[in-house]
Amino acid sequence: MVSLTKTSIACLLAFSTFLSSNAGALESQANLSKQLATITNAVPIKRVAARYPTNEARAGREGWVVLSYVIETDGEVSGIVIEDSSGSSQFEREAIRAVEKWQFSPAIEDGKPVTQCKNTVQLDFKMHNSGVGVSRKFLSLHNRFNEALNNESATSTELDKLAQSMENYEIVLGIESYYQNVALAQYAEKQNQPEKQLYHLDRALRFSRLREFASDTELTQKQMEVKQSIERNLFPVLHQKLLLELETQDIANAIKTVNSLLSLEINKKHHPLYAKQQEHLEALINSDQLISKRVNLANKDVLKHRLLRNKFMLKDIDGRLTKLDVRCQNQRHIFSVNEQSAWQLPEHWQACSVLFYGENDTTFTIVELPEGDNLVASTSK
Repeated sequence: MVSLTKTSIACLLAFSTFLSSNAGALESQANLSKQLATITNAVPIKRVAARYPTNEARAGREGWVVLSYVIETDGEVSGIVIEDSSGSSQFEREAIRAVEKWQFSPAIEDGKPVTQCKNTVQLDFKMHNSGVGVSRKFLSLHNRFNEALNNESATSTELDKLAQSMENYEIVLGIESYYQNVALAQYAEKQNQPEKQLYHLDRALRFSRLREFASDTELTQKQMEVKQSIERNLFPVLHQKLLLELETQDIANAIKTVNSLLSLEINKKHHPLYAKQQEHLEALINSDQLISKRVNLANKDVLKHRLLRNKFMLKDIDGRLTKLDVRCQNQRHIFSVNEQSAWQLPEHWQACSVLFYGENDTTFTIVELPEGDNLVASTSK
């Protein structure tokens, strides 16, 4: 199990010092605030619940699907993209069918309907009263794998075999997915594979029950105890995830993880540290440093990246990218891709993400450029 140690806290402090010494001062957000004040976001009118696939229900299987979509000026939904899922094509199909039927009162800018292009939702498929336990079969495998992970005398062959069994295990309950991925993250750490470790930590958090307590309604004593228990499990996982995101220069997700850590009510003694880290990350975004990230379209043909700046370029493309779908708050544009392609999005295109389409296992580097950088060769209209 991932643990929060003095060493990991020290690593976080050291990285904070590094960012502080290299990042420029924060820039004013007044212009952005003024612009956003003129925009009213789309409001849901009709949200159809996803149907639980019959075969998955009979098997008692749970899962989740993350989708991006566009809300058009007439309130209809278009451009649905599956960003990630627990792996069931049946859950994916039903999630798309549901979101296709959603209707909204469109976003309004200066009194006129506008397209709202940046929308993401996670739909969870959870059996009623499934409880918090795991199957005996899974528990047996998990215990053997966990014991081997913590046994210094365990052979690499034994570990590899158990890891393969754990990875291939057919998950039924969401809680099993959590423990499966935390264990596989620990295995990846032993193998010195930080990106794979980060992948499994991210998937472990996907089926968190914490969303059940996200409403503003007052919780009962029992609900509060359950929430605190969940937070105690999530805290070290989120902390380890943050360290890995900083190590791999995944700044966009690091900011998201810091916000998640600050939202936890337990371990508030660490909040000042994360708040300081948040400031350093924001300062880095506004500095004159390049922000680079190497990504891989592993086992998928689309990948989403949240932009931190409006200037970016691609380099060292290994494989084939077919197009870029840039989705900002109220703007969208699709670009073709060439090696060393570069883009400068208009300043008023705020809160942008890019969906990269291409062949499986294509790798490339995204480089986000500071203001005033002259490396950008082509700009959007």
